[in-house]
Amino acid sequence: MRLIWLAIALALALGLTLAPIVAESQQARKVWRIGVLAPKEGSALLVDVEGVRRGLKEFGYIEGKNLVIEARGSSRYEELGHAAVEVARLKPDVIVAIAAAAYQAKAATQTIPIVFASLSDPVAGGLVASISHPGGNVTGVTNLASLLTLKRLEFISELNPRVSRVAVLWYSGNPSHPSFLTSTQRAAERLHVTIPAVEVRTPDDLEKALAIVTEQHASGLLPLPDAMFNSHRASIIAFAAAKKLVLVASEESWVRDGALMWYGVDSRDHYRHAAAYVDRILKGTKPADLPVEEPTTFRLVINQRTATTLGLIIPPTLRIRADQVIQ
Repeated sequence: MRLIWLAIALALALGLTLAPIVAESQQARKVWRIGVLAPKEGSALLVDVEGVRRGLKEFGYIEGKNLVIEARGSSRYEELGHAAVEVARLKPDVIVAIAAAAYQAKAATQTIPIVFASLSDPVAGGLVASISHPGGNVTGVTNLASLLTLKRLEFISELNPRVSRVAVLWYSGNPSHPSFLTSTQRAAERLHVTIPAVEVRTPDDLEKALAIVTEQHASGLLPLPDAMFNSHRASIIAFAAAKKLVLVASEESWVRDGALMWYGVDSRDHYRHAAAYVDRILKGTKPADLPVEEPTTFRLVINQRTATTLGLIIPPTLRIRADQVIQ
């Protein structure tokens, strides 16, 4: 502070304008308010908050110093809409929306900048006009999840060529899932794999949906990415183990809990790149001028214990390509 007053005194002595110095001083004292909206609740939401916090810290934004984080979330989309309205009423400088929470965030505000992370297809969902020119108040980092389905099915076929039917669990409450399901079906056609689509309308329907999977005589199971499925992953993993199904996870953490395989984008990169977008917006860039970022680095994780339980041998070519094989 003493240095600032010395600079002001020097400027007055030299007859210089104080505007740049005052502006710099105000910028240094600015406390930024960031909203975080996620389709999760409780301890699961804390993971996203910590990821955003860690990413922003790399750009000099530290909670308790020059940053306040307002976080809201729910695993039910009807409740998430109310959470989005609540966040918007707080008038944060930027809202970071995780996955499908971006749709509720956009519905809640057309003016507050929104940065999404871990979202599959923002163009098909109508969030942005295009990848290169998003327009409006929304931009962010896509995980290309819908386009990764082909690769996931290829890995299933490579690991177990006998798999010809892979049941897909999808949640009708997730606005991303209809387009996601379409891309999955197209990928399956290319690989000559049958995809029975099993709809889950509410969390209470999950047990009934899993019974339908059994009736479909599928030998593989692919839950689409969703907070509701994630919160019930223990039940889904246990079901897949009991039925000897090849379970391809929607998140890396599932593999550590017993799913056979996961292929996707490291969430830590998402938080880091999303934080970079927040930083640019806080420094004056409009979301409409920030092209949506697409990932270039992907990870493959396989659970050796689960493969052994299923009686599967991981081919050497697949083992070499894996970033991690859990023993």
